Amino acid sequence: PEVIEMALPIAADNDIKMCFEIHSPMRIRSEFIQRHLEMIERTGTKNYGFMPDWGIFPLPKKIPTPEEALAATPRNSRFLFSAMSRTTPADVERFFTDLGVKLKVERGNRVFPASDKAADIIDALFFELRRLKVPVIQARATGLNIEEGKVTALVTDQGEFPCRTLILATGGASYPATGSTGDGYDLAHRAGHTIVQPAPSLVPLESPDPCCGQMQGLALKNVVLTVKNRKGKIVYRELGELLFTHFGLSGPLVLSASAHMRSFDKDQYTCVIDLKPALEESALDARLVRELTANANRDMANVMGTLLPRLMIPVVLQRAEVPSDRKAHDLTKGERRRLLETLKGFRIPVSGPRPIAEAIITAGGVKVTIEIPFTYSEPDSLWELEQMDDWSDLDELW
Repeated sequence: PEVIEMALPIAADNDIKMCFEIHSPMRIRSEFIQRHLEMIERTGTKNYGFMPDWGIFPLPKKIPTPEEALAATPRNSRFLFSAMSRTTPADVERFFTDLGVKLKVERGNRVFPASDKAADIIDALFFELRRLKVPVIQARATGLNIEEGKVTALVTDQGEFPCRTLILATGGASYPATGSTGDGYDLAHRAGHTIVQPAPSLVPLESPDPCCGQMQGLALKNVVLTVKNRKGKIVYRELGELLFTHFGLSGPLVLSASAHMRSFDKDQYTCVIDLKPALEESALDARLVRELTANANRDMANVMGTLLPRLMIPVVLQRAEVPSDRKAHDLTKGERRRLLETLKGFRIPVSGPRPIAEAIITAGGVKVTIEIPFTYSEPDSLWELEQMDDWSDLDELW
């Protein structure tokens, strides 16, 4: 603020308005912003202020409703309707809050412990099990005893455990280091379930485009990612963050988008990134003109530093067919147009997902679109076998 204050007389003499653009995670109440506010109030200046980008300010978030949770399930969401009606996301929030775990809701209605420690959830569940005197046995499940169409026992490496009802919550085939090896598929198949071929979901994407490797490690925030199929149909669009890697793309936006890209064997997908979603095309063009005018004698590689991260400048200029050493005053109207189109639609072809071991959850698994032949008059029947977790053919994104 001290430097800005020194420039105020010059700004006033030339009728120049200066703005400090605020982006998340900076807050209005932060000490840095308060120092600027104090300077503005003390000097009474009309030539300096703030430009909050409201499109990226974090708004208060709430636990999703059952309807929102079902809408965020890419496929087979109808299977969850009954369970979601009986135990809503709000019920789950209340359960963990009562156990002393504070929760937070982040972009995309994702709910996390406020501490960002998954161990807090595990500890709360263990303490509740202990309070309810539920025995916990660590053993490896190897099979099921099925007699006359009923599951009568779970077979483990430590013996058999008789049961009337068995809940399988084994996890899918992703993250095998955590013990989620996909054994649940075999157990479910033995019990008569149809298994859909497991596939990675919520997974990074591979791209043949060498520019991803050039920008490896670059994280983009507050961009809009649009995924289109071969016919140009939009299959996903959202605002958020993504990351360039040596193999392609990753980050929250990309992981969510991958769950909507179901047909890599039959279709082709392209990621289109709007690098300046807060600006309409006309407004961005006007800003380009201002930058070019103010930096008329500078190379384009230097001019673009006010618009793009350093690693992305040579890639964007190459895409727009603009030489990096081109002087700003020499930029043609056609080159400016190509530059504008690149900023609003940076395209990355996708060749496929990363291996299933790198996926956060697994798609496929127990087929849930069939009519399950059980009746409530037979609570002990084989088909009372419950499927839980992401080893059933559901992607729960909420």
